[in-house]
Amino acid sequence: MSEIDLAFFISLIAIAATLLNLIAMLRRRRLTTLPLVVTEPMIEAGRLQAARDQARSIYQMATTLGATLDYQRVLNTLLDIGVHGLRNASDDGGLISAVLLFSGQGLRVAAARRFSRQDEKVIFDGQRGILGLALRTTDPVFGEDAHNDPELQYVSGLGEAKSVLALPLRLQFQTFGVLLFASNLPRAFSDDQVDLLKTVGTQASIALQNALLYQEIRQEKERIVEVEEQARKKLARDLHDGPTQSVSAIAMRLNYIRTLFERRPAEVPEELHKLEELARRTTKEIRHMLFTLRPLVLETQGLTPAFRQLAEKFRETHNQSVIVEAESGIDDQIAPPAQGVLFYIVEEAVNNARKYAQSEHIYIRLYREGTNAVIEVQDNGQGFDVAAVNAGYDKRGSLGMINMRERAELAEGTLVLESAPGAGTRVQVYVPLQAPLEQDLPPLPLPSPAAAPRPRPGTASLTNPTATSRDGKEGKDGKPVLRSPAN
Repeated sequence: MSEIDLAFFISLIAIAATLLNLIAMLRRRRLTTLPLVVTEPMIEAGRLQAARDQARSIYQMATTLGATLDYQRVLNTLLDIGVHGLRNASDDGGLISAVLLFSGQGLRVAAARRFSRQDEKVIFDGQRGILGLALRTTDPVFGEDAHNDPELQYVSGLGEAKSVLALPLRLQFQTFGVLLFASNLPRAFSDDQVDLLKTVGTQASIALQNALLYQEIRQEKERIVEVEEQARKKLARDLHDGPTQSVSAIAMRLNYIRTLFERRPAEVPEELHKLEELARRTTKEIRHMLFTLRPLVLETQGLTPAFRQLAEKFRETHNQSVIVEAESGIDDQIAPPAQGVLFYIVEEAVNNARKYAQSEHIYIRLYREGTNAVIEVQDNGQGFDVAAVNAGYDKRGSLGMINMRERAELAEGTLVLESAPGAGTRVQVYVPLQAPLEQDLPPLPLPSPAAAPRPRPGTASLTNPTATSRDGKEGKDGKPVLRSPAN
């Protein structure tokens, strides 16, 4: 090989090496730049997928919220939706949430996340601070530094919260409570998140109302079952103490008469006469029990005639004087279902007076007092210490007073008991009167809404330590004023 050919071959090798180096460099550049082109779509796709998953989770929980009648499950689902809807505010794991519902004289914690046991016992007035403003305006309210809030400062779990959101749970004209969220991040809640929670809050209010109504129906059903169970027990006791004993006595006397007929036949007619009297008395007892179980006169003639027949039954069966005093026309102003309940209360009260009061006369009175009907049973017997009896009532086998109170509540009434040793006893039941022929009146037309402009629904904000308005000015006398939430 000549020197020229060798030089040409070396040049080719150098060019090839340069090309290889260039290709390698281009490949390295492609490998470094290609992920930059692919990463952005991948990140965006991941965000979209996360948003889809979040929306799917919220939809599933919202479906559960509208389908369940379990009171506690509604509250827990509501908090779960809040956590998913405010996911950005809880990235640091510091999102605190609670459902505050009206109970008694204030707001109580019905369900909460990241509340201590002591925090769950706090009762809020709902009159001041963020909670008070949310309830007054019926709009979402933002707040800062919960430790400066006059009511939330007592919740230790909110001590480091930099953002607070309070949404009232309201349906039409009924306010159930407040949905509370707090985060350790400042300005953690966006307008879009608030709009989502407002929609969820409305649905939650409907679900909460349904759950509360269902819970009340269940409690009412359980109470009715308990009342019926006590009535059956009372019937069993009355049968055992009355007709059962009498029938047993009749059987024993018949056996005695059979023996007497063989030994002393002359005495049989007198014993038969005694047996007849016992059978007649037993028949009266059974008829009296049937009357108290279902007084037909109550269904056909009303409450006052039923009281008069009850008094007659007590005179015939127990030789007890019962006097009925009733205003005319008052029967028509007491709802028919309530009349049956009131009759059983009066029968129980009169029977108790007959057994324990040793009273010569028992009075049944029926009269009006304002918008209520008053049914009163009074005796002039020996009376008793009401406080002492109530203190040891749970240790007694009888539940007569409890049954009467529960029956009064079934008639939307109130039972009042007054007694003292040597001063007799008075039992009063107050039930609301209904208008005459109320059920036959046509429905009244609803009044047209007022022409006054209604405020545009929006959001309000309360910041600490000083509230500001939209133009940045403080309210008069340092009072908080409304402003739109910042993005």
